[in-house]
Amino acid sequence: MQIEFGKVKLIPIASVLRMRGIEVRQTGDYLVGKCPLPFHTGGKQGTFKVNTSSNWWTCFSASCREKLGKSGGDVIDLVCALDDMKPVDAAKWLDDVFCAQIQPKPEIDHTEPGKISQANKPLTWKLQGVNPLHEMIQSRGISVETAEKWGVGYYRSKQGTASMDDRIVFSLYEDGNLIGYAGRTVLPVTGENPKWKIGKGIHKTFLYGLERCDSKKPVIVAESCWAPLWFSERGHHAAALMGYDLTEGQEIRLEPFETVILALDNDEKAKEKMAKIIDRLQGKHKVIRALLKE
Repeated sequence: MQIEFGKVKLIPIASVLRMRGIEVRQTGDYLVGKCPLPFHTGGKQGTFKVNTSSNWWTCFSASCREKLGKSGGDVIDLVCALDDMKPVDAAKWLDDVFCAQIQPKPEIDHTEPGKISQANKPLTWKLQGVNPLHEMIQSRGISVETAEKWGVGYYRSKQGTASMDDRIVFSLYEDGNLIGYAGRTVLPVTGENPKWKIGKGIHKTFLYGLERCDSKKPVIVAESCWAPLWFSERGHHAAALMGYDLTEGQEIRLEPFETVILALDNDEKAKEKMAKIIDRLQGKHKVIRALLKE
C-alpha cells in the first residue's frame, strides 16, 4: 500500500500525545510539558513544546538534540523517536491508526439535511479552574488522575454566571482540536437546568473519546461521556455518542474500526435506538450488542 506522506504529516501531534496518555498543558497555540522521548534526560517540565498551528514539536534539551541531530520535527519524526522506528514504518502506523479517522472532516449542514461539509471550529479559549476532584466523578469509579488526563472536572466561574457553572465539564476534541465542552449538572435537574448541556453551535460529527482509541482494537460505543473514562481505566477503548442517536458524521468516524461493541443503556428507548444503529453498521463492521447494567 502506498503511503501519502503529505496526508500523514497533517495528523495532529496532539492526537498522538492524547492516545498515548502523554500529558501536556495548553498555552495559546502551544502544548507544553515534559519531553516524552525515551532518551531525554533532565527533570525540567517545559522543555517539550508543540506548535499546534504548524504541527511541529520541539525539545530544547541538549540530550535530545544530541541524539536526534536536531531540536524537533513533524509527527512522523515524533513517532520515530518515541518508538525507535524508521520513517516509513512510523508513517504506516500513523496512516493505519489515524488517517482514516480524520479524513474526511465532516459536519452536518442543517440547511441541507444529509449534506456533509466541514468540521467544528477549534476554540480560541479554554476553561480555567476545572477541578477533577468531585464526588460525582469519583462515585462513578473514575479516578482523579483519569479525570485530569481527560480534561474532566467540576467547574464554576468566578462570577457564577457561565453556562457551564455547577457542572462536570468534559473537554470535547475533534481532529486534535478543543472544540468545546459538554456539561453534566451536579444540581437537581429541572426544566431550566437540564441534566446535560453541550456547547452552543457544536455538531455531533465526532464521538467523545474516539481520538484516544486504536482502530486496530474493538471500540465500545456508549451513550454517555462517563463511559469512555470508566472503560479506559479498565484497559478498554471506548467512545460516546453523547446521546442515543448515531449521526452521519459519527458513522464516518467509525469506518476505520473493524469491531464495534454497542453498549447503550439498559432501557426501552436505548434498545429501540440500538436496533436502528446496528442496521446501519452491519456489513461495514463486526457489530456486537451489549447493554450496560448501570
